[in-house]
Amino acid sequence: MKIAFCDDDAACREELDKLLSAYASERHDHNISYTAFEYSDDVLEASARIGGFDLYILDIVLQNDINGIELGVKLRKANHEGKIVYLTSSEEYAIDSFKVRPYDYVMKPIDKDALFNLLDEIYEIVSHEKQNNMIIKTKESSVPIGFDSILYAELVKRALVFNLVGGKTVDSYGGGVCQVCSTMYYATLLANLEI
Repeated sequence: MKIAFCDDDAACREELDKLLSAYASERHDHNISYTAFEYSDDVLEASARIGGFDLYILDIVLQNDINGIELGVKLRKANHEGKIVYLTSSEEYAIDSFKVRPYDYVMKPIDKDALFNLLDEIYEIVSHEKQNNMIIKTKESSVPIGFDSILYAELVKRALVFNLVGGKTVDSYGGGVCQVCSTMYYATLLANLEI
């Protein structure tokens, strides 16, 4: 599970780094990697470069640039569907954050046991989701798409366009239509085996 965390407070970043390191050590079979960020632009850039993170742990109040809620909105607009967990010392932003569909909140100071239980829960969900999606390369980034969210795909000017539930579309770029089609065929076979 790939985790990004963003907090402009160095002490909070260090605390979360230690907690995630301890979590990764205790759950050595989980394949956990994490990256700390001070600035939201760096989170957006890294997400675009690698196709997104599985989990974003974001401080709501960022002094350096946009706040954590605005960062969540930008991540969602860029089709990064990783789980978002907000760090906060105040509940006043809870209503505003609903537009980015956060998974949960962690109150500061961070309770180790509560965080580890939350990470276990998210790990199980992410592991299941990864078995049921594919990564599509677009002009801007790589985007994970759940097989169950695809209504249909069509070939438009040598690009495969995925039409998704909710009216979204994702245009593939490079990687070859054959590669995408073979991935979808393999997923269909797996889905039929589960019936």
